[in-house]
Amino acid sequence: MSAYTTEEYRLQLEDIYGEVWDTAQLTEVFRVEGFLAPFVVVVNKETGERGTLQFQARPRFYHSFEYDGLQLHKRVKRIQEGREL
Repeated sequence: MSAYTTEEYRLQLEDIYGEVWDTAQLTEVFRVEGFLAPFVVVVNKETGERGTLQFQARPRFYHSFEYDGLQLHKRVKRIQEGREL
């Protein structure tokens, strides 16, 4: 069992990544187009901006929004080439 509560864990992630969303918040703000762990392609419902988020399993939080869904393909390629974890 983790030494941190979910909220404490979230606060740590916010310190590292900035804005963080849980699943309920994600679905309020974004329309999800697809997953390729640890990435998710999303469209901001308000602005129409398409981009990627990274996510983690437990607790499930989403972070590191990057505008332009094409970034997902670039990230996947870098991972496959061993240039990014």
